[in-house]
Amino acid sequence: MTTLVRGSLLGPLRLTKPSSEGIRRSVRAALTTNFDYEPVGRTRTELPDGWDVDVQRVELGDGMEVWLKAVNALSEWRQFDLSWVYPHDDTVPLRPGATFAFVSRQLGLWSVNVCRLVYVIDEQSGRRARFGFGYGTIGTHLVKGEERFLLERDEGGVVSFEIRKFSRPAHLAVRLAGPLARHYQRRFSADALARVAQEVCS
Repeated sequence: MTTLVRGSLLGPLRLTKPSSEGIRRSVRAALTTNFDYEPVGRTRTELPDGWDVDVQRVELGDGMEVWLKAVNALSEWRQFDLSWVYPHDDTVPLRPGATFAFVSRQLGLWSVNVCRLVYVIDEQSGRRARFGFGYGTIGTHLVKGEERFLLERDEGGVVSFEIRKFSRPAHLAVRLAGPLARHYQRRFSADALARVAQEVCS
């Protein structure tokens, strides 16, 4: 049984690790909800003004083997496979409208974050290629906003991985945390980049 931290101050944070069934219930409950922010899709174009933004990028290597390993890692949600974050179901297909959840733990508190894919990118032109997706929050997330994971291969075969996001606090606990909350968001991007790089090197 999941123990919620009661009261509006800490919102949906939990004292204990959520059960698989509890996460599935959260996902089912969110299937009919809408995105909880206005500029849906803006990680694909120009990031909106007035939001906290973060863009981080890393070069993974070059060649088709690097590309295929990176695409496979993203397709299996490996960027969420971290020591303090994990995907509930790494078989969720990458298609617009797919709803998924990931669990995170910070400062001893757990949260279940349910999101929905906004768009998927799968493009190739000559030696150039792009693969990735953007997802947005749908009301059961500690923050609201959107995040994009994008792999790019240039004409020379060099493969890069970029994470870009915009967000705002969705709960009082995150607003009160201020810089600490933004630190965890930046930390997630850095750890996710490193996790995919690890997959490519394996």
